[in-house]
Amino acid sequence: MSQSEASTYGFNLDVAQAGQKYDLRPDVVQSFAAEEAIEPGQPVQRGTDPENQVLVGDETTFLGIALFTHTLTQPLDGDGAQYDIGEAVSVLTEGAAYVTSSVSDVVAGETAYVTAAGEYTNVEGSNLAIGTFITSGGENDLVVVELS
Repeated sequence: MSQSEASTYGFNLDVAQAGQKYDLRPDVVQSFAAEEAIEPGQPVQRGTDPENQVLVGDETTFLGIALFTHTLTQPLDGDGAQYDIGEAVSVLTEGAAYVTSSVSDVVAGETAYVTAAGEYTNVEGSNLAIGTFITSGGENDLVVVELS
């Protein structure tokens, strides 16, 4: 299908998307089966079958970040890409990736935490420390987390 209206084209493309690797630094990526629907960029934890499955992570346990892979369908509006139950999930366990900030004031160099809701924050509280923010941003902005 061809583009019918030139005004829908633009030059303001997103720099990245949640779950995308940040750069070419050494990293470790492992594959697991999704035990539930998982979106790229979400934190994951080991599932019911810990050797083979993952679930969305929270403040109690963290394995890594679900990566975006080109096998996932990415709708034009940017919403809806996900791993369905049983699909192979690429999980970044060491390295750096883009994630979505849940707070308005992430500053590069701060400790990155995962919340009970499976979101990324710079607020310690009862949240789980997972690494360091490499870039700054606001709420719902893409920021980079380096896992440690």
